Amino acid sequence: MPQAAINGRVIASGALNAWTMQGRIAVSDGSDGGSGRLEWRQDGPRFDVQLSAPVTRRSWRLVGDASWVRLEGLDEGAVEGPDATQLLRQSVGWELPVESLVDWMKGVPSRGAFDGDWDEQGLPRRIVQCDWVIEYRDWFHDLTPPLPRKVFAQSGKHRVRLVVERWDVTP
Repeated sequence: MPQAAINGRVIASGALNAWTMQGRIAVSDGSDGGSGRLEWRQDGPRFDVQLSAPVTRRSWRLVGDASWVRLEGLDEGAVEGPDATQLLRQSVGWELPVESLVDWMKGVPSRGAFDGDWDEQGLPRRIVQCDWVIEYRDWFHDLTPPLPRKVFAQSGKHRVRLVVERWDVTP
């Protein structure tokens, strides 16, 4: 895939600053895991992520921006800190690179070095970045730009599977 096509995809997807995604997520660390409903609202650097696990009847909410994050729904009460990834790791035991997920969910590499494989339409089949392998297995082709429907990510024993049911994109 020519670099110009990849750059075009990154620019088009990077212009999506305000969006909402609804779907299902499954997270596993090789020995333990869980699944549930996910709603992610992004408005520039601010995010509001709600996750509910129907089997355990638990729900969490992660709200914040690039400098501060709050995780609600824990038995011991809400916790706050400057790093969403670290907060989830310490509080819930999940290894989720939240800052990179914002880009990966839209089908583009996050900041920094990456490798990947693109199809003839300029859509990534696979991105390798930050010790994660992100596979794109289906797309919403009727959106502009096209956005992922199925995203599977793995880093060592950590796995995340995301099935998007709906994207709402604000121009």
